[in-house]
Amino acid sequence: LILLDNDLPLVDGLELARRARQSEQHAKTPIVMISAGNIKGEARLAGVNEFLRKPEDTHLIVDTVRRLLHA
Repeated sequence: LILLDNDLPLVDGLELARRARQSEQHAKTPIVMISAGNIKGEARLAGVNEFLRKPEDTHLIVDTVRRLLHA
């Protein structure tokens, strides 16, 4: 599982998600993105499985990770 914040130095989480989806090794790896930005649609297009808005949804991280790892 890849857990990303969109606000990262050098390259944003959206770009990292796109790169992961282009990689044969991570093409099917679950990706969870956390962001305060209004980018849920962009995150989905980048290949993110779940988008959590911070700070509102941060309490859902553990349950989201569990669900994706056991799917």
